Amino acid sequence: MLEIKKLPKSEVEITGEMPADEFAKFWQKAVAELSEDIKFPGFRPGHIPEKILTERVGEGAVLEKAAELALQNVYPGILQEKKIEAIGMPRASVTKIAKGEVLGYKFTTAVLPEIILPEDYKKITQEVLNKKEEIKVDEKEVEQQIDYIKQVREKNPDNKNLPEISDELKNDIRRRIKSEKELRQKEKQRLESLDAVLKKSEFEIPDILLESEKNKMLSETKAGIADMGLKWEDYLKHIKKEEKEVWEGWSEDAKKRVNYGLLLRRLAKVLDIGVTDKEIEDEISKIPQKEGVDKERLRDYIYGVIRNNKIFKFLEEI
Repeated sequence: MLEIKKLPKSEVEITGEMPADEFAKFWQKAVAELSEDIKFPGFRPGHIPEKILTERVGEGAVLEKAAELALQNVYPGILQEKKIEAIGMPRASVTKIAKGEVLGYKFTTAVLPEIILPEDYKKITQEVLNKKEEIKVDEKEVEQQIDYIKQVREKNPDNKNLPEISDELKNDIRRRIKSEKELRQKEKQRLESLDAVLKKSEFEIPDILLESEKNKMLSETKAGIADMGLKWEDYLKHIKKEEKEVWEGWSEDAKKRVNYGLLLRRLAKVLDIGVTDKEIEDEISKIPQKEGVDKERLRDYIYGVIRNNKIFKFLEEI
């Protein structure tokens, strides 16, 4: 018997019972584990007879341990069987327990929210993504680059790698500035298209996702500070804040990042967009390899970049 009930804040409650004969198997496992942990005169760890152990710790303690082992065993199977995308550790409790009887249990866990997209989500994204805005390059921007090159040349007159000042150079600088502006404009429109769809979508974010995202942001910030050769403690003193204060101040940014991530995940699913291992490996091969890089995190990052580009390219070309 298994019952799954949806709760607010993207949580589910799972209630069920483990048959008595199945639960009985965990009694012996509980005895074995407790026997390893308890010191008893005259017996080596792991060799205390069941009767003596039960008398020493009490039947209730053995039952409690058996239930703990049973729940650890049954939970992953439930998630797989019912296709529940759980996040984090569940809150588990025993609702019925006795030796030789069924084991009643209840799990409460956060799950990945299923976003209900608006029916016209493609139209919404197209209106934003295909919006044309004229990109202009001010001559002052070009002159700033030229002035910088002149300053570097004055400080390093022997540097042969600096380009000669010419109309061709100015045109190259102008094209590069325009290209950078077009790229920034494209990224801006992509985020605006996600915001437009999110306004008409329905879903709830579990608290654990927001906490996880803020922890991720904290790790990223600490890594960035370390890369600059600074200590995290010194940085906190400089901005006159405690770590908890910094963490809590990211709530809105974390919510936005989680929203974007969930929406892109949903779009990839409904548009049937995937990423192959070869695509990931090809991109990784273009990146200079550094020691200490978390390869799994790098793969996840590359996967996200490729997937997201495919999503936007599909929506832009409809």
